[in-house]
Amino acid sequence: MRAFARALGLAGESYRDDRVRSVFAIAPALGHSVSEASLQSIAIPVRIVVGDNDHAAPLGENAAHFAKHIRNARLDVLAGGVGHYVFLDLPTAKGKTSLPALAVDPPGVDRAAIHERVAEMAAELFGEALK
Repeated sequence: MRAFARALGLAGESYRDDRVRSVFAIAPALGHSVSEASLQSIAIPVRIVVGDNDHAAPLGENAAHFAKHIRNARLDVLAGGVGHYVFLDLPTAKGKTSLPALAVDPPGVDRAAIHERVAEMAAELFGEALK
């Protein structure tokens, strides 16, 4: 119980780590659980990427919330029915049959191409931020 009380006492403290100089967030969730004031204190470059068809972490209450309140944030919304799980690794044939909700994308969504595009976005952010 004492450990919990100590942890609760630190709840309002900053968790900033000076080693972190930029953030690349993919389909972030729990936007509603982070206060606007907390987000506004973030001063490093942040790039957020999300699909336009993300039902697990809907754009409006998650990625858009973060982007709206982080002053150095850039939001990229991938169009064309891109869902939350497209960012997972390329599925195997077994994965497609046993976990279709995670492994089967809508027609026209090219998971491999999206991975390539997202990797380029991350490289761009980190290349600039880590100079």
